[in-house]
Amino acid sequence: MQAGIHPQYFELTLTCSKCGNIIETGSVMPSIEVSICNNCHAAFLGGKSTTYVDAEGRVEKFMKKFEKSKAIKTQKAVETAQKSK
Repeated sequence: MQAGIHPQYFELTLTCSKCGNIIETGSVMPSIEVSICNNCHAAFLGGKSTTYVDAEGRVEKFMKKFEKSKAIKTQKAVETAQKSK
């Protein structure tokens, strides 16, 4: 190996922000924080995760749409009932 051309190698401490799991490995970065690790990801647990993996708030986004459409349908039903009287 030539001297002076290789990046510095660190003993890396990788931390999961979801469960707090700490993994020791090596890298050119001193530390990395990951959003999800092998202890809390459903793919590593056989699809039976005790914690739900929500990517980018998709569940909340769907629920907002669902509640909004439900409110609109209710409002239209009330307007239709008032018009028929």
